[in-house]
Amino acid sequence: MSSLQRLKRVFTLTDRTVSVVECRQCGTSLTDETETCPECGSQEIACYEF
Repeated sequence: MSSLQRLKRVFTLTDRTVSVVECRQCGTSLTDETETCPECGSQEIACYEF
């Protein structure tokens, strides 16, 4: 899902919180359970809630 699609989704949902989890090193989208990025091996994972 692209960043633009995520933002559109966030702004169309008024009563729900959306979480975006991604690698801080390479920007790969991840799941909440991920502790290490499968693309670059980084353990720096960011979680944003909208």
